[in-house]
Amino acid sequence: MHNFIYVTKKEAQPIKNELYQIPFEIQDIVRKFFTFQFTPVGSSSDNIITKIMKIPLAY
Repeated sequence: MHNFIYVTKKEAQPIKNELYQIPFEIQDIVRKFFTFQFTPVGSSSDNIITKIMKIPLAY
């Protein structure tokens, strides 16, 4: 069984920053051909990210 808890903004921000680097790098590569903008969708945009807290099995 899994126990989900919400991730704090402080905990999620370094990961989000790292993931945003991918589209930023792509923008730099394709800038002379076309431009685009991106927006996060889903739980990240609403700041409701969860993670699994593993709980030990009780026998």
